[in-house]
Amino acid sequence: VTLPRRPRRLTMGVPARLAVLAALVAGAAQAFEAHKFKKCADNAFCRRHRALADSPPEARGVRYVADASTFELTPEGARVVVASSHHAVPLELRLVALNDGSTVRLRVREVEPLFPRFEPPHVLLPTGVQPSALRVVKQDAREVRLALGPEGSAGGSV
Repeated sequence: VTLPRRPRRLTMGVPARLAVLAALVAGAAQAFEAHKFKKCADNAFCRRHRALADSPPEARGVRYVADASTFELTPEGARVVVASSHHAVPLELRLVALNDGSTVRLRVREVEPLFPRFEPPHVLLPTGVQPSALRVVKQDAREVRLALGPEGSAGGSV
């Protein structure tokens, strides 16, 4: 008994598949419109700090120093104003601890920006993760040491 032969399927080899994939990716790359996105050159904050980061360490000579009189600890986190001798623009440094016990969010922004900056209204966090209080472990004229978690816990130090 002779079985009927199945028709042979046409298949693409690996090189042909890669060529088709490359053509699809190239088409998507051409659709990108770079002029619709803000660049570092369009933002004074970014320009100042990018230029600083690109200079050699010995030429930087810039240190940020926290103004101890502005240190503030609230249930939402810690806040302090930092300034530099190189830049006249003071920055606000804000620390927010999360109740997962190991995460601290650090935000740095201008104290008085020339234009209002975009600040996302919501931050996506895993279910149940909320801001948590920080506590002062040590405070003197040179430093403030903060810890995560309630008093007596083995929370991390910041």
